Amino acid sequence: TVFVLGGIVILAIDISRTRPIFKYPDDSLLQPFRPFMIKLINYIGYALGVVGFAVPSLNPVVIRSKALSEAGLSDEPKESKSYEKGLNMLSQCLEDSKLTMLGRLVAQGMLTQSLKNRFLVDDFHSKNPKCSEQKVKPPLIIVGMARTGTTFLHGLLSQDPQYRVPCHWEYCNIPKPGQDDVYLRKKAKDDLENYKKIIPNFSAFHHVGFETPEECCVIFQQDMLSESFSGTLNCSIFTRWMMDQDLSSVTRHHERVLQYYQFKDMKFAHENNNRYENKQWVLKTPNFLIMLPEILKQYPDAQIVWTHRNPSDVLKSLLGLIVKMTGAVTDDVDPYRIAKEQRVTLAMALAKAMDNRAKLEDKGHSKQFFDVRFDELCKDPMEMVKKIYRHFDKKLSTKAKEQMETYLKNNKRFKHGKGIFDLEGTFKVTKKDMELGPYVAYRERFSV
Repeated sequence: TVFVLGGIVILAIDISRTRPIFKYPDDSLLQPFRPFMIKLINYIGYALGVVGFAVPSLNPVVIRSKALSEAGLSDEPKESKSYEKGLNMLSQCLEDSKLTMLGRLVAQGMLTQSLKNRFLVDDFHSKNPKCSEQKVKPPLIIVGMARTGTTFLHGLLSQDPQYRVPCHWEYCNIPKPGQDDVYLRKKAKDDLENYKKIIPNFSAFHHVGFETPEECCVIFQQDMLSESFSGTLNCSIFTRWMMDQDLSSVTRHHERVLQYYQFKDMKFAHENNNRYENKQWVLKTPNFLIMLPEILKQYPDAQIVWTHRNPSDVLKSLLGLIVKMTGAVTDDVDPYRIAKEQRVTLAMALAKAMDNRAKLEDKGHSKQFFDVRFDELCKDPMEMVKKIYRHFDKKLSTKAKEQMETYLKNNKRFKHGKGIFDLEGTFKVTKKDMELGPYVAYRERFSV
């Protein structure tokens, strides 16, 4: 009894080692969620780490083996090799990210699921050669910094029946033989609910539903080159590394995934004696911002809608989201460090995007871009939709207009909460800090 009580006392004292390093006010939305069970899981990970065991493993060999096992494959398809460079780098970055045991569990699950999806897509292509013959129409692609209205605009345009828009439940889970859409929807719903349990109030920062439109960063994860790893898993250095890479393998695999869904759509239509219509895809992710040349290399006639907002306003919202997500996977949640990293990373991304756009416009691609300012989009969304349609010579049907207006009524701004914070008071980012060259050039170039 004495030993048991002594152990409980030692655990109660030592478990404080797993406490987040930064203390927010108790009523702050940024306060990491740490009930006893999460503290206990993280303490077990801490104790194992002290004696040299970092668990669960994030080693590329282990991730590959688990992904193959979960995909039900004995070996990876030959088309899958391009992921290796990204996975190797990501594994190194994550070992320096000070992840808790729960964080390592999240990371291992995220990497394994992404690679499993990759293997299943490539395996499907190899077994169904006609899948690779699918013609993908030039997509309409929404690019722009995070928190510039990309999700809102994506959801609004998804109401137009002329478009094909990917949903969360289908992007996040590629089915194995025998798994139907009912299973995939339930799994996506359960996974989302479980994620939101470890990040209460997540929807106040970024609303995601299992049936809502999903962004293409999920596809990019299959090639292990996605900014979502950085924002979710406390490794901003990975995005900076990505900016120096040729991302052509990402867009090549991206088209293969779209072909996969088109092939399945066509098969479903034929099995139900319906006419198959090859619709234009409407896609979005802030990740596209650093890969404009690769986009137009893969989709030469793509239509690009670039959303714009003052970078200071972007960071007021973006930093809260990143702090909220990383707070679930690490105790090293220093908002000042995160703010400094993101401020520099965002400036680098804007510089690269503006330079690439100038080069592409010099090559005759200027008409493929249309600029949307955040304040104008919020003020009159339907007028902005009309401008986009006029620029790209599209017809806005009565049905599409009615469905968009219904969507607007049901999706008011801040419907799920307001995850916006004072830039200087919460993150110690001053006006002078926002005078980096790329920010000044961006504000002048796009009048934001």
